[in-house]
Order: sequence, then C-alpha cells, then structure tokens
Amino acid sequence: IIVRDLPLSPAAYVAAKITGKPIIMDMAENYPAMIKDTWIYRGPKPLDYIIRNPILLGWLEKIIVPLMDSIIVVSKYSARRVEKMLKDNKHKIWIVSNTPMLDTIKTQCISPLAKEIRKRSNFVLLYVGGLEESRGLDIGIKAIPYLSKIIPDILFVIVGKGSSETKLRKLVSELNINKHIFFTGWIPHKEISSIIANSDISLILHYVTEHTDTTIPNKIFDYMAQKKPIVVTQANPLVEIVKTAKCGLVYYDKSPLSLYKAILQLVDSKYRKRLGINGWIAVQKRFNWNYDKRYLFKALEFVLGLRIN
Repeated sequence: IIVRDLPLSPAAYVAAKITGKPIIMDMAENYPAMIKDTWIYRGPKPLDYIIRNPILLGWLEKIIVPLMDSIIVVSKYSARRVEKMLKDNKHKIWIVSNTPMLDTIKTQCISPLAKEIRKRSNFVLLYVGGLEESRGLDIGIKAIPYLSKIIPDILFVIVGKGSSETKLRKLVSELNINKHIFFTGWIPHKEISSIIANSDISLILHYVTEHTDTTIPNKIFDYMAQKKPIVVTQANPLVEIVKTAKCGLVYYDKSPLSLYKAILQLVDSKYRKRLGINGWIAVQKRFNWNYDKRYLFKALEFVLGLRIN
C-alpha cells in the first residue's frame, strides 16, 4: 500500500495491518508545514482547528511515520527532516523527485494564448501555479514598476487560479501597471509547455518557509525542459538545483528590489539562452523520470524483498 496524504495514513496503516501488506508513505511535501503556511498567510477557518491543524498534524506525523515500512521524499532536505523521526532506521528513506517523463516534454498542444503573449511583449516573465498567498506573487507584481522603467514593454504572465487572485488584481490596479500584467486563469496542463516556450524568464516566487525549504515544485523542471532561465527564491532545494544546473538566479523572497536586480541580469538574451540550455541539459541527464523511477523501484524492492525489472 502506498499512502500519499498524511491525513489518510492512519486508515492506510490499519488496512495494511489487516491485510498483511507492506506500506509506504509517499511524502510529496511537509504536510504540517504546508497547512501552517495557510494559517499564516490566509488564516484558519473554524473547522481547520480540528481537521487542518498544523500542531495536531505534526503530532500525527511523528507517530505514524516510524510505523511505515518505507518513506519516499522529494528532496534530501525532506529526507533530513524525516531522519529525525526514524532515528536508527534511516535506510527506509528514498528520494524520488517530481521529475518529468522525457517523452512527454516534446509533446506540445499549442495554447491559443501562446502567440498572443508573444505579440504583446518581447520580454515576458512567467509564473505557473497556484495563486495562494504564500506563493509570493505580490513580490513579483511589486517589482514590475521598477522593471517597466528599464523594459517598457515588459509583461508578467500569471497562469493559474487561487485564493489570493482578488488581492493581487487589486494590487495591480493600485500600482497602475495593468498593461504589464496578464492573468490567464486556469489553462489545461497539456497547453502549459507552449506558454512556457513563448516566455523569456520563468519565475518561482514562493516565500521561503519550513514547507518550501524541503519540497520541490514540479514547475521548475517544466521550465528547464523548455530551455528557460529561472529566477527562484532562496529555498534550499531551489537554490541547489539552480546552482548545480547553472540554469538561473536566486533572489531574496521578500524583496521586490532583489527580484528586480536578478531580472535585470537576464536582459542579455545570450545569457538567458545559455542558462536555458544548461537547464535543458540537466533535465536530459538527471532531472527526469527515467532517473528517479529507479529509486521508486528500489523502495518497492526494499519492502517487498523482490527484484523489479
């Protein structure tokens, strides 16, 4: 049994005991810390004190994780956190990252918006993902007034939906930068690669928290696969990927000025291209599912005592 979500883990564990099956927890992220972020940046709802309480979830995690036969995490930083719960059973942890399948990278379904984006600007910044409060999109928007003085036709394309959208739109109006911001709304995943391909710089603006300091957003690999330079916050997993692959720049998460300075370094198209190619090479060699699936198989072999071809 593989259980993906911490709140489901007690039921999955009971099912494993009843059926006599081994159980693996796939920890895609630090779930208690993720919920803590929603409390900090959005505020808890009445029922959250019972069913989405980061303190209670933290207790649950410390109890249930040691009972698992194996643990899958997405980064070494997440592995270090889990090691503290397992004590002498560190061998039960396997790092399997959120990497793409190479054969799907080349498959593109062109979005109707892709050409429109390119027509509107010769310098496109792109964010893809949720529009929740902890995603740092307000910092990206606040950097635009500085950037537009240097790059008059700059366009910040924001793809996705989320709870902070109304606040973000209000901020855009207050800063009088409507012509520089394009909220596309939700776009089918199969069309995202064409949107990325028609941008110039890809952004990961997430605030650095206990949650983001251990997880890896899938979009970083989607950006890299389309040969786009990336600007990221100083979260540990993001910094490691960007520096190892030499595919982007890092800025301080709460500083529009820091983001502004990082983007200005990428005005040079030749520099952008070099970083983009570096990222693409890294995906071909390391950050792909052909590489990571081997560790998923190793985790299964460990708990089953089998050899998986």
